[in-house]
Amino acid sequence: MADAEDLKALGEEVERLRIAMKEQKEYIQKQEQSWKEAEPRPVVMMSGRRLDRFRDQSTSSSDPSITEWVSDMRSQAESRKLTAPEFSIFLLDNLAGKARQEILGRGEALHQDPEGIIKILFKVFGDGDSLPILQQRFYAYKQKEEDLITCSLNMVELYDKIVQLDQSFAACRDASLKGRFAETVKDEGLRRELRRLNIETPTLEFFELRDRAVHWMGKSLKENQLLTKR
Repeated sequence: MADAEDLKALGEEVERLRIAMKEQKEYIQKQEQSWKEAEPRPVVMMSGRRLDRFRDQSTSSSDPSITEWVSDMRSQAESRKLTAPEFSIFLLDNLAGKARQEILGRGEALHQDPEGIIKILFKVFGDGDSLPILQQRFYAYKQKEEDLITCSLNMVELYDKIVQLDQSFAACRDASLKGRFAETVKDEGLRRELRRLNIETPTLEFFELRDRAVHWMGKSLKENQLLTKR
């Protein structure tokens, strides 16, 4: 008797799930259809360069990460001088699979908000880091055994993830990277040199500062080697 009741309950649960999945699929199809038929819809001209569509979290080295994809989309939008509505359409046109279903399933209001689309994609398909967590990681970052170039690129990657979540941080990108780099490097002499450069040449770009740091370390190493031989 108990087995029969359990089987009946299981059958009812399976049927509920089937109906729910069918309704969700129909809802997404309706959303997609209404979006396609919406007027007016700006026409975004596509260039000849092939753009990878974002589908899901990357599973192979050939798949673009959400950070890489968004960076590519922003660059394309800037070069084509897209308006916000056009940028939204451009993003949706370059989504597929789960990522496209995720955005379409969240309603019409989101479809017209490019920054909202990007935030949702980062939240669902990113590495799970929120803006405060990324900020904490950036400002706590310290050079360990990695060389200066790797150290600098790790910092750039962290900061660019912050910018992807909040574009207001883009305005102070160079200054923030230069300031933190001067405190991040483990060589005390280099820290003093970078602080001096930041004060005396505030217009110096971050990668120029990094290149000077690499040169300074190479020169310092040669001088130490000469002193050792004497």
